[in-house]
Amino acid sequence: MSTCSKCGCRLPDADGRGSVNNEREILIRVPERDFPLMRKTFREMETKLGMYGYGELANKLKPYGDLFREDWERWRYFDDGAMAMAMFGIVNGFRARVKTSPGRPDRVIVKVEFEVRDGNTSEIKLADNATEEAASWFQDYFADISARLAPNEEDMKT
Repeated sequence: MSTCSKCGCRLPDADGRGSVNNEREILIRVPERDFPLMRKTFREMETKLGMYGYGELANKLKPYGDLFREDWERWRYFDDGAMAMAMFGIVNGFRARVKTSPGRPDRVIVKVEFEVRDGNTSEIKLADNATEEAASWFQDYFADISARLAPNEEDMKT
């Protein structure tokens, strides 16, 4: 039996028989900065497929989306699209800080404030009703991820 020179999968014999499963697969490496985007994509597609009556397909997506759902009890308060934009800002060199303000009783509003190049600021609201515990966790998380993903000052000057 021979193998494909491009992907390495086994090719069928001349008579058409060969391995029972010649299915290909792809492996995707997703950088941490794109976790919120992937979490949003999978969650929305699962929901949309289910709403359109394609529950079997929605269920097939679930194992892939589950890989992006760590710390779900904390992340559930935060908008994945807004967090994806915040990640975009961080990796593109915008300085940012987390701001919280009172929201509903026992809840807080969480925003990320970016310093834009003209010296002004721009805010992205990430949560309308986060618990104090989730907001505190997010502040620590955001400080850590900002330090790790932000470009070095020297890189920004070139």
